[in-house]
Amino acid sequence: NAMASNGVNTVLETYIAGLDPADPNASFLLNSVQTIESTSVLQWQGVSGRFYNIHWSSNLLSGFELIATEIPWTPGSFTDTTHNVAAQGFYKIEVEME
Repeated sequence: NAMASNGVNTVLETYIAGLDPADPNASFLLNSVQTIESTSVLQWQGVSGRFYNIHWSSNLLSGFELIATEIPWTPGSFTDTTHNVAAQGFYKIEVEME
């Protein structure tokens, strides 16, 4: 598995995420995470032909649970109305090809 120029992902991983594997600054990032009343809203730059799965964990040692699947690339956001009551939490976004 050849590494992409960003030194973090393989070329295949950058392709699936819709990133340029030759760009050393290429990365998949959340644009924002907002907590509004009883919801958490995650926003990212979606890429055509991809869908996104959202995972959540209250503790990085206990692993992640899948909380949403096959979110379309537009609008590139997810609203979590379930896990916002936790004192802390962690999200992981998985990118897949359609």
